[in-house]
Amino acid sequence: MRESSSEEAATNVYLLLTEAAESSTPVKTARHCSRGDCNIQLIDFYDCSNVVLNLPVKSIGANSQFDFWAYVRLARFLYSEPIDVLHVHPIGIGFITSIISFILGINCVTTEHSQHTGHSIFKKIVNTGLNSICITVVSNSEATADSFAQWEQYILDIAQTNHEVIYYGVDIEQVNRISQEPFAPAIPDGFVIGTAGRLIKSKNIGILIDSLTYLSENNAHLVIAGDGPCRDALELRAKEIGIENSVHFLGWIQEEDQVYRFLGDLDVFVFPSLYEGLGLAVIEAMAAGTPVISNDIPVLREVVGNSGILIDAEDPKKISEAVNEIRNNSNYQITLVESALRRTKDTFHIKDTARKYNQMYRSVSG
Repeated sequence: MRESSSEEAATNVYLLLTEAAESSTPVKTARHCSRGDCNIQLIDFYDCSNVVLNLPVKSIGANSQFDFWAYVRLARFLYSEPIDVLHVHPIGIGFITSIISFILGINCVTTEHSQHTGHSIFKKIVNTGLNSICITVVSNSEATADSFAQWEQYILDIAQTNHEVIYYGVDIEQVNRISQEPFAPAIPDGFVIGTAGRLIKSKNIGILIDSLTYLSENNAHLVIAGDGPCRDALELRAKEIGIENSVHFLGWIQEEDQVYRFLGDLDVFVFPSLYEGLGLAVIEAMAAGTPVISNDIPVLREVVGNSGILIDAEDPKKISEAVNEIRNNSNYQITLVESALRRTKDTFHIKDTARKYNQMYRSVSG
């Protein structure tokens, strides 16, 4: 690696993103890392303001991920900077940039956000190519790390690439404080079940809508925050089974504070997803003081532990039974909320995430 021109003891970390948005989990993590012994510089492959969350941003100005001259500008920028660690993500842009960093002799790390069990063989090959020329691969959960095929991990071992797990976290105190404020627009009166995420098949929202048929006579409502290609089909499903007045689609909630208020106003948060990398929405709901029901898959088991109810989310009746278990027992609600708050503070606090990333950056920089 080139010798850093910086005479400071701090490690110079450059984080490449497709969008340096304030709501981005990597950006929020980077802000907390910058409060430690790392200098963080964001690189937006497209265009962004010069500062995001008090972090400097360099915009490359690409027109697309296939913009050849954008990669030339990026390479020139990387060559001119005193970089100790370059952090990329496993996307096409990250793959090409990791090759550039390898040529320039820059230490590179990458974060894996999703389990490999759902990846095509082509995607696994591309990911492995990126990972094998990085110094360290960070998986966002034990489930993600365990999902690497045996041959993928074998290649990492040959390449002497370190593989570790660092959970993404949230600012637990901030979420809990803001979640106590009222959400606007107001959610319906009655018992309110909520969920959040992109409306795609793997989120399994259709089963959640079906589960409401066992609860609709008891003034129960389902409020869905998010949007996506399955929305029309989900709205039609609610209409077909005659509960369209009890199912409410909010679309995307743009402001982060409003997301926390939404989670805090729910009586229960249900996350029936079939496939996740980590499940930050579940962590945020737990931090907001809302009882959680989630699908019993390895990664959500890893997140929820004994602080929520894990169910077979393929069975709508199982979902309704879990909802009723919380609804009919106020003491149980309190127990779950208190346990969830302890768990999020102990395991998923963004300050711990930043501390572990800082340690990893320092180790990689040597």
